Amino acid sequence: MDPLTLKKRGSLQRTTRQAVRKDRTFSSRSGAAIGAHSGERNSIVIYGQKKDGRRSIRAGTLESLVELLAEDELADPDYVETFIATHNYFIDSQSFMSRLMARFYDGDDARVVEVFEKWINCYGSEDFSEENQLLFNMFLGDLDSKGLQPITTKLRQMIREQQIIADKRKNRRKRMLRGKRW
Repeated sequence: MDPLTLKKRGSLQRTTRQAVRKDRTFSSRSGAAIGAHSGERNSIVIYGQKKDGRRSIRAGTLESLVELLAEDELADPDYVETFIATHNYFIDSQSFMSRLMARFYDGDDARVVEVFEKWINCYGSEDFSEENQLLFNMFLGDLDSKGLQPITTKLRQMIREQQIIADKRKNRRKRMLRGKRW
């Protein structure tokens, strides 16, 4: 039996007690190649291969998945958008924001800012609620103190624009509901 087999629901089940070594390749029951990479801090990423031959991320520890967001040479170009869109299924927005900020302080400045920009553009009005906004404002203050005012100005403007759009949607819904009196 293979060291790792895919269950019907898509999760991975370890069938032997073998440790995953760096850049090891496994086969699933379907015959698809699955690559596993274990890095520092007990982080594991499991890769698959798309029909066109490109590598795609299949699974991983939360730590490794967040680390991949700030990678310069990311294998899957849709990964960042997919992670942002689905993060609420496995981590709350405040914890996700904290982990991204930690990546920024570890030295992945530009890539982390790009992730925040994508997050704000796609889901800013939903994920940057008041409690998350306080944490994000602390982060923006740190950016200011590092001399990155143009970046903080841009991020603040993006959040304001998303809030304006969200307010317009709310007002439109309210008007529509007022017009429909049953």
